[in-house]
Amino acid sequence: RTTPVKSGGTVTQLCASVEHDSMATHGPAAAAAAVSSAGPVPPPPPAKGNQEAPLEETDSLMADVVPKLRHLVKAERAKAESTTALPPDEVLCMFLRGCKYNPEKAAKRLVMYEAKRAELFPDQPLHGPLVATDEVNATLQLGHFKVLEGARDHHGRQVLLMMPAKINFSDGKTPARFARALFFRMQFVLLSVESQRNGVVMINDAVGVGRANFSREVTKEMLHVVQDCLPMRVGNIFICNQPFIFGVIFKIIRLFMKEKMRQRVVMIGSDVGKLAEYLVPESIPVQLGGTFKVAEL
Repeated sequence: RTTPVKSGGTVTQLCASVEHDSMATHGPAAAAAAVSSAGPVPPPPPAKGNQEAPLEETDSLMADVVPKLRHLVKAERAKAESTTALPPDEVLCMFLRGCKYNPEKAAKRLVMYEAKRAELFPDQPLHGPLVATDEVNATLQLGHFKVLEGARDHHGRQVLLMMPAKINFSDGKTPARFARALFFRMQFVLLSVESQRNGVVMINDAVGVGRANFSREVTKEMLHVVQDCLPMRVGNIFICNQPFIFGVIFKIIRLFMKEKMRQRVVMIGSDVGKLAEYLVPESIPVQLGGTFKVAEL
């Protein structure tokens, strides 16, 4: 399904949908081919978890907030004596959607995003498709983070799957490496206007997680990217199959979570059937009791 974007004034439209699960190995050349039908959203399950519905986007709303954000960004550029060009309208719209159409919050996040992106990808432009480096591709090949194409919850939020047991930090993997991979992966999620508006939900399959699969520094950097830099709303984070040691690990993870993010966490445990109380089977991976077949890289 392609969701039409209403526009007002000079507001333009981003690509409406994106093919996700093959992106890690294809790089930015896949962006154009990635615009495709996401399929129908399945009927909603019983209403549980975060029920905060996205705000309705209208012509009058966008005609009001886009110029305000443009003015704020221009003022920020002047204050910093920066000659960096203003982002195009589709980028401004993306940040507004990720910040509930609040121009002030969107401006702050845009500045954080540009600073982090310039730090992680110094040789690439501040906006537009990122070029996948060998390091990014190698990191995504670990298979620890997947975008489940076509899988959405009852609010239209894109479902993401994390499998931290696939990462072993004993070989000295750096926080920047995973932040670059996250930035690259999420740019494709953000090509979808539906995902910009509705956000994402995350399923963390913690089966087999041990001390070697956790890094305080990497966790801190990843949460900083998600909470402060990316224009992405996070609906719920479902933790499944967590072993006893995860309780210790999560106490550390919580230190880097903002209160709102903490409230989004739902502990499912080993009874993965409980996921069906929040998501329809078509959006739940087979290994967690659903019918969604996760493609291997």
